[in-house]
Amino acid sequence: MSANRLEMHNISLAFSGFQALNKVDFTLHGGSVHALTGANGAGKSTLMAVLCGTHAHYEGEVTINNLPVTIRSPRDAKQLGIHRCSRRWTWRWCRA
Repeated sequence: MSANRLEMHNISLAFSGFQALNKVDFTLHGGSVHALTGANGAGKSTLMAVLCGTHAHYEGEVTINNLPVTIRSPRDAKQLGIHRCSRRWTWRWCRA
């Protein structure tokens, strides 16, 4: 396993009084495959939006290899090597 590690600690985010994320901890280790799963509305996309700089008004800390980083824009994320790949599958694409 690679020594690279990305961590998100105590990530919180609210929209107009709605608490979308509440003290979330999340760790990714380089060189391995991860899946982020959960029910609709659980905050998966919102957490990834924080990581990718789309939601700049979050609270908490993001570290890469134990060094604090600031991600307040997609440009910040890109400069850190963070990219979001989104793929929407439809029945037409999934048929064998």
